[in-house]
This record gives sequence, structure tokens and C-alpha cells, in this order.
Amino acid sequence: MTRRLLASVMAASLLTTCASSPEPTATVDEPVTPVTATTNAPQRSVGEETTSTSTTTAPATLRTGAERMAAEDFVAWNGLRVGLIVHTNSTVDGRHLADLVAESGNVELGALFGPEHGVRGNAGAGEAVADDIDRTGVPIHSLYGETRSPTPEMLDQLDLLVYDLQDVGVRWFTYISTLGLAMQAAAANDVPFVVLERPNPLGRTASAGAVRDPDVESFIAPYPIADAYGLTSAELAQAIVGEGWVDGVEELDLRIVAMEGWDPTDRWPDLDRAWVAPSPSLTTVDAALLYPATVLFEATTLSLGRGTDDPFTRFGAPNMDAGAIAAELSARNLPGVTFRAIEFTAPVDPHGGETVQAVQIDIVDHRAVDPAPLGIHLLDAVLRIEGTVVLDRPDFLDLLAGGPDLRTALLDNTDALTIIAEREIEGREFATAMRPYLLH
Repeated sequence: MTRRLLASVMAASLLTTCASSPEPTATVDEPVTPVTATTNAPQRSVGEETTSTSTTTAPATLRTGAERMAAEDFVAWNGLRVGLIVHTNSTVDGRHLADLVAESGNVELGALFGPEHGVRGNAGAGEAVADDIDRTGVPIHSLYGETRSPTPEMLDQLDLLVYDLQDVGVRWFTYISTLGLAMQAAAANDVPFVVLERPNPLGRTASAGAVRDPDVESFIAPYPIADAYGLTSAELAQAIVGEGWVDGVEELDLRIVAMEGWDPTDRWPDLDRAWVAPSPSLTTVDAALLYPATVLFEATTLSLGRGTDDPFTRFGAPNMDAGAIAAELSARNLPGVTFRAIEFTAPVDPHGGETVQAVQIDIVDHRAVDPAPLGIHLLDAVLRIEGTVVLDRPDFLDLLAGGPDLRTALLDNTDALTIIAEREIEGREFATAMRPYLLH
């Protein structure tokens, strides 16, 4: 089947949304409509006659894009040869999307593409993912090894490239870099690109934080977006096209299978869903909610508890004054969390095999936790009590923080609340600019 005919094949089921350019920024009082552009297919939702948007009443039960497609046995892709960008969390009712597509009689699974951590989640953080043959019998092309973008040879025999990665809603999670590069490759090779929408675990209620500076663009900071950017992967894909954040995507045939029943004020614990780790260290929901805060310690000498039962919910070092830091943080009355001094044996570096004096963060109200400001408070308290010697990777802090301003302010002993207020000015402006791309 030629790609020219794809639109008519998929029109019966897919919600097709393509962001080609932003509409005028909506004000707080204006209704928000997703940006759309003319595509080869009429805009349809799965099983519906017309496009549904955030202005309609959402169904009570959440269904992801993958779940909607699987419920119809992928009939919208009937006769097509598809490639899937998937990982361990790309599941429907506990079954991997690759297995479901391979078993479907309506569609041919042509290839799998592995982001960081791999298709089945077997690779650690930063570990190169190798090309392989999946248990379904199709090739796995690595997007986290010698190349991070699908090559023309990888896409040559595919009619459709599908993205179904669960991220955690923060700028430095590499899955969103893979999203943009895959979109770019699909556009260059005239392959339609489908995003199966999944929830943002943080919802849209967290403070956004600062927007990345232009001079710190990298694979962990690919777009000028806020720390906690408040978009789903589908909404982000629309913004990538509409804002021109990736070269060559202007003509991309972008298709979105939107979620049903997602309330953007919900966080993951509100969804009544099992948590499947999207990366090896984010093994719990609490780790995912606190990760946007504690990840800043990746630029320091402190352990974050990788390899323990509670990674990214604790931080420490063998000689750290955990009691003083816990007391300082407790005195700040930060929403949704409490702090206590603990000790643990670090399974891996930094401080692998050593007893670590640490602060444990306990979530007492998951809806109140505000990760971006929390991270600044955490780092500020540690630097004030332990000294700047713990900040041994200042350049990496700049990448995580979106630029040097946070580091400079902390080292100048600027009050944490002042830093947070300044960063939130950018965050609010970013959130307003993103309103045209929202689907919920």
C-alpha cells in the first residue's frame, strides 16, 4: 500500500491533529482549542464521527491512546506495516504493545525502536541500547546508541511510525528528545507519525519552573520548555511542530490518538492505575513525583538511593549532616512533604557500598507536592549546610536547570523563595504560550 493512501485508511478511527503553527495565545478566560491544520484525513476519534476536544465532558474512565487502538484490534492500521517506538511501559492491560500488534491480524509489525532503557526496559540510565531481534521476531533498532534518530534504511519499509512512551513530564527525560528526532526522521522520509497519548504523571497543576536557555540545548534539554512543562506527549508533539522546535517537521503528517477520560488536574495516584517504571530507577510513584526535585542532586556528590527500594526520594552522603538538613527543610513548611534523617547503604556509586547519612522525603499529600520549587529548596538547604564543595558538576546542573541562572543565584546565596518566584515568571508565560496545543 502506498503512503499516499494511508490517510483514507486511517481516517475512520484516528483523531488526526497536526500543529503547523500556533494560533494567537489564549487568555485565561478564553476557551482553548487544539491547533489543527489541513491533513489528508478528516479529523476523527476512535469510534466517533467527530473530533472530541477538551471542551467536552470527559468520560469517567481513562483510556490511553494505545488502549483505544487495542480495543479495536488496530483496525485503523489495517494492512499497514508499522514501526513502534516503545519501552517497558508501553502496555495495555499488562501486555506489551509490541506483542499485541504482532498478534493482530489487521496490521503487520515491521520493526521496533528502542529509546533509552530499551524496548523491554533492560538497559540502565545512560547505557547504550543495542540493535537486536525482539521476541516477536522483528528487528529492534536502537535510538540510544550509535544513532538517536531513525535512519532512512530503518524507515524504508514502514507505512507508519508510532510513538508510545510514558514519560514523567520533565524537560530532561530523554524520551521527549527521541520524540522530536523521530518526528524529524518521519517527516524527512514521508512516513506518517502517530502519537498514542498517555497521561503526564504530574498533571498540569505543578509549578512549571524556568524555561531552558538557548545556549544549553542538548539531548537532555532539547526544547525551550519549562522544567515541569505540563503537557502530554501528544500535546508536546503538537508544540514541537507549531513552534518549530525541530527542523523539518513543518510538513510532518502528525496523527494523534488522544486519551479519553483524563483530567489534567489529576496526578498519577488519582488514576487508579498500577505504576510501571518508565525507567529502571523510577520504580515507585513517589519516585516519579519527587524526581523533578531530587534530580538536581545528580550534579552533586550525593547519592540519590539508586538501587534501593526508594530511589529519588532520598539523598545523602557518608558525612552529611542529615539531621540539620532535615530540620532546615522541615522549618520551611513545604507543601505535601515531610523530611526525616535516615541512613542506608548505597548499592551503587556515588558512595557505593558505604553507609550514607541521608534525608528521606515522605509524601503526605501527592496533590500538594510542587516538585520544581521543592528541588530548589532541597539544593539550597544542602549548599547552605554542607557548602558548595558538594556541587562537583556545575555544568551538568546548568543542563538540568535550563541554564546557569539557578547555579549563579544559589552560589550568590540568593533566597530560595526569590529564585523560585523569578523562575515561575517564565513558567507562567510558557504555560500561557502552550494553551493552543492542549487537548484536555
